[in-house]
Order: sequence, then C-alpha cells, then structure tokens
Amino acid sequence: MPPPINYTYKNPAENLRGLLQPGDDDLDLIGEDTSKPGLSTRERAYAAWNRYRNRKEAEAKEYQERPSGKKPSAALPWGK
Repeated sequence: MPPPINYTYKNPAENLRGLLQPGDDDLDLIGEDTSKPGLSTRERAYAAWNRYRNRKEAEAKEYQERPSGKKPSAALPWGK
C-alpha cells in the first residue's frame, strides 16, 4: 500500500484558529456583511458568526410564533 499523500498549501483561515468569541458590542459594530474583501479576517469571521446567530434566533422566534413543520435546531456554540 502506498504511503498517504500529504498536501501542503497555505490556508489563511488557519490564522483564525483559537479566535476568541466576540462580545455583543463587537458584533453590533461589525454587523453581518461578509462581502467585504479579506476572506480570512477577524472582522469577516465575526460578521459570519453574527449573521449565523441572528438567523438561528429568527428561526426560533418564527417557530414559536407559528409552530409548523420541523422545529429548527439550536445554534451551535462558538467553539464548534
């Protein structure tokens, strides 16, 4: 059996590993816009987290108001 192939490439997102969870004040300042340049920036990661968190809250609220269909899943924690 041949040895496994190791691919080596630079992934700028690896620089974000261990990024601390943003506070609500930070999220309010950053917003939800991930279309700005810089795929692997702290601000983009926080904006994506903010958008995800807000989407999950809206799904839960909508389900509470009109419980039909499949119940939405809870938001995952920051570290996942």
